[in-house]
This record gives sequence, structure tokens and C-alpha cells, in this order.
Amino acid sequence: NTTNNNTTNNNNNSSRIRGTACARLGVFCGNHALHLLKSLVLNSDANLVSKTLLSAKEILNAIREDDALPLTDGITKSSFSLLANVVDLAVALAEKRNKDAADNIVVCLAGQVDTKGVLHSLAHETLHLDLLKLAFLLLKQDERVTEERLMEKAIIDPDMILEDEHNPASHTAASVDFSSFDVSGIHTLLSTFKTLEATYGHDYFNAPAATTIQNDSNATTATNQNKQDTNNLAITFSVAEMRLMLGRGLMRAFVSENAAQKEITAAAHIARETEEAALHAPPLLGVKEQHVDLLLGPPLCQF
Repeated sequence: NTTNNNTTNNNNNSSRIRGTACARLGVFCGNHALHLLKSLVLNSDANLVSKTLLSAKEILNAIREDDALPLTDGITKSSFSLLANVVDLAVALAEKRNKDAADNIVVCLAGQVDTKGVLHSLAHETLHLDLLKLAFLLLKQDERVTEERLMEKAIIDPDMILEDEHNPASHTAASVDFSSFDVSGIHTLLSTFKTLEATYGHDYFNAPAATTIQNDSNATTATNQNKQDTNNLAITFSVAEMRLMLGRGLMRAFVSENAAQKEITAAAHIARETEEAALHAPPLLGVKEQHVDLLLGPPLCQF
């Protein structure tokens, strides 16, 4: 009995130690994800962003190489995934890969069902505003790219080539809208924006970034360095501006997806016409069609 009790106590102690370690690891990953995200939103010095990004990458590599990662609980894995997505987001923004950056933002904001059947986003609600600010930046860049394409198109073709359903080549020519987010991604941004607006009101979006971070087990408080930068926010928006950008972004997403679908349909149409033309074309000199060979060949059934 004494041996069994000792074994039970040891198992309980091991579970508590592992639980404490997992909780600390989750907070550690959440801390670095927060700091990296803040450095992006606050438009911090490039050297600071690079150092923060390098530190986050080292953390991810160390955790990935550790055999204990599969033993972590759901919250810790979520914090690890959050840090990985924020790192990918920072790299994509630095390399001007806006579509990849948009995908990372949507992954952090989109609702996910955990092992207990609870729906929640990968990023804690206290990080949603910062992610929306980065999304706002991408939407503004999409708007600028679309306007530049329209101007170039107007210079090249003053009459603005209209789409012709009988001319598949015109579909690509008529599509000038560029969208980093797809329709599903814009819906995720809209849902997040409306939730924050309904919960905190309009003043929440105009508040300094550091004051919107609250104590939580999954999202830690901002550091003193973040608080010193609250008067120099690089990315800000009002409720009206965000609504306008989301509305235009949704329009561009629909147009872009429709244009992509038309390109696929046009390519399939051309391939089908080519195949039918080859099938029904007159035979070349010295070459017989398949059905002619069947007619001139021996009978299939002999009596």
C-alpha cells in the first residue's frame, strides 16, 4: 500500500509539474507573439523588429526539436501555433507577400473548434485589434494596387475593353481588381470587427494600443517599451474607415474570385474546342480516322 501511494503521489507531482511547465511555455509563446505583433503594428525600428523576429524563430525551432512538444496540452499548442503564424506574418510582410500575410491573419482570427468542442480563435481577443490593423494596411495596399491598374489600363486602352462572354481573352483583360483576401477571409475580418465594435464601442478603435491589452492567461500585458510607443502608432483607423475598406475589400474579393473562375472556365472551353476540332477535323493525307479503320477492317463477328 505504501508503494502504491508513493507511485500515485509521484504521478500526481509529475502531472502538476508538466501542467505548470506547459502553462509557462504557453505564456512564453504568447508573450513573444504579442511583442512581435506590437512591433509590426507600432512600426518599430527595423532592427528591433528583426531582433524580435529572430528571437521568435529561435524559440520555434527549439520547441520543434524538443520531443516533449507532442505531450503539451491544447492551450500550449494553440500558443505555439499563434507564434508560428505571427512569425510567418512578419516574414510575409517583409517580403511583400500580401496574400500569404492575409492568410496568416485570417488563420489567427478564424474560429476553430478545440478538443473540447469549444469554438474560439487562435489569437486571444486582446490581439484582434492589432491583427485588424495589419489587415487594414493590406486592404489599403490592395486599394492602391487596383487604382494603379485602372490608371494603366486607361492609358493603354482609353475605351476600357469591356468583357465579352464570347471572347474568353477579354476576361483577363477586364480584371484589374487585386485582393489579398478571399471572400471567406473578408467575412472573417467583418465578423471580428463587428464583434469588437459591439463589445467595446467606437472608442475602442481609437484607444492607444497598449491600453487595449489586458491581463489574461493566454495573452500577457504589454511591456513598458510598448507603452512608450503608444503616441506613435503607425497603423490606425476609424470605424467608418474600416467599414469602407472592408466593403471595398469584399467587392474586390468577389471580382477577383469571379475573374479566376472565368479564367479556369475559359481555359477549359479552349481545351474542349481544341479537342473537338481535332476529333472532327478531316483526316490528313495518308492518315485514316479511327471510325474509317473500323469500317474498312475485317468484321468483328464471323459466322
